[in-house]
Amino acid sequence: MMNTAEIRALLVTRDRGTIETFTGLFRELGVDMQPAIAVEGIPEELGRTKYEALILDYDAVSGAPAILDYARKSPSNRNAVVFAVSSDAAYRQQALAQGANFVFSRPLVLEEIRNVLRTAYDLMIALARSWINDTRQRRRGLG
Repeated sequence: MMNTAEIRALLVTRDRGTIETFTGLFRELGVDMQPAIAVEGIPEELGRTKYEALILDYDAVSGAPAILDYARKSPSNRNAVVFAVSSDAAYRQQALAQGANFVFSRPLVLEEIRNVLRTAYDLMIALARSWINDTRQRRRGLG
């Protein structure tokens, strides 16, 4: 059985309401969510920590597109489930074109987000299991 503590999400936003909304919803799923309000250091964080989900606020973080590009090129996070948040349709379209899996429009609708997260949770579990299996196989091959 999957230990939900192994499922991690990184939320990149400066918006307090967005942090509160996603923190509560990820807590309901048992996902360890880490908010990041400073964009500086995010590439390094994505390089050293595996996340099954990445939430990018295109309204509050001007570097969101670059972070998504970096995540998709990162060996450990390239397959993370990516959620983008924006009030601007052009930003939402940009996020999808860059590889975001889901987009949320502002104002955020709690039940809509909850339903999408429940659906995406299965993808996050599959990613975590795949990562664990790949890591075990690499270790066996080296040992």
